[in-house]
Amino acid sequence: MKRLVLLFLLFPSICMAGEISLSWDAVAEATGYKLHYGTNPEQLDTITDVGNVTAFTVAELTMNTQYFFKVSCYNDTGESPLSPGVFGTPKWPTVKNLRIENL
Repeated sequence: MKRLVLLFLLFPSICMAGEISLSWDAVAEATGYKLHYGTNPEQLDTITDVGNVTAFTVAELTMNTQYFFKVSCYNDTGESPLSPGVFGTPKWPTVKNLRIENL
């Protein structure tokens, strides 16, 4: 038990990081997408160029914190306006199929 506590104290982000998976429809002539997100819908200050994919998992998020997401697409002529936004909150996983076996 002491090792687990020590690990938690040394690496709290490993024990407390959440993730959210997102996907969107492809846009004709887009060569890539940028994911804009943050905890304030009016200030999406984290921007990640995810490349030419239509699904992405954002990791290292704070558990039980609401995040807002928008996507833009780009090609050699420029970048689109942001998409409508969505929100999500990473939650702790729950235990499923708990049962007691003969001891």
